Amino acid sequence: MKPTFYTWSGLLYLLILLVGIYLIIWLLLILLENFGRRDLSKRKIIDYLKSGIILYKFFAITLLIMGFISINYITHSLLLLFIGVFGYHHIKNYLAGVVLNMNNSLKKGASIVIGPLEGVVERLMIFGMSISTESGEHYINYYQIEKSGFTIKSGKDSVLRKTIFLNTSLTTDDVLDILFDNPILDLKKQPTVGPGEQPGQLKLQYTLEKGSTNQDFMTFLKKNQIETSLQTMTG
Repeated sequence: MKPTFYTWSGLLYLLILLVGIYLIIWLLLILLENFGRRDLSKRKIIDYLKSGIILYKFFAITLLIMGFISINYITHSLLLLFIGVFGYHHIKNYLAGVVLNMNNSLKKGASIVIGPLEGVVERLMIFGMSISTESGEHYINYYQIEKSGFTIKSGKDSVLRKTIFLNTSLTTDDVLDILFDNPILDLKKQPTVGPGEQPGQLKLQYTLEKGSTNQDFMTFLKKNQIETSLQTMTG
């Protein structure tokens, strides 16, 4: 007799199925991130998959909870109610995070303003995020962010095409690999790297996302041990 989801064995099969689907999506995302970073069409697919994984995890957890309840409606419903009462704070932060993380502009490296705090997103976690400010690193839960609202800071020069010269021993491909890992750049307007005006110099043309400033990008290059020199701006 085939087990159904109304039994423990059926719930186990459901868990294995959901985990298997998640691993397939996750592996596909890893492959695309490793081999499709310079293809803008694949970058869009990567963004869709990242949003899809967030929704899938919520859907999978909901399905498992329903399966758990169906095994013993009264006992398991009371148990989950008990857990819900004591875990309400975490649950509301998780649900708020599902909604907020669907916003593609809210990502690691984005300049953000939340109430009196202004800084850069360092980490996106299950129940909240960590932002780096002048006074140090702060943890803010998602429900608090949803309640108070947030602004992705936009620099006045974000939409301009810029040209800078890089003093680095890295190759053109090495620089592009670093750039395509950076959320600060507007990848819809693909950055270009070519020979500079002097030996050992590269010329980089790029456009920033609206939520970033040129200083953010200079800091990113410095962290990757890439020095910059003469800078020009073009529309």
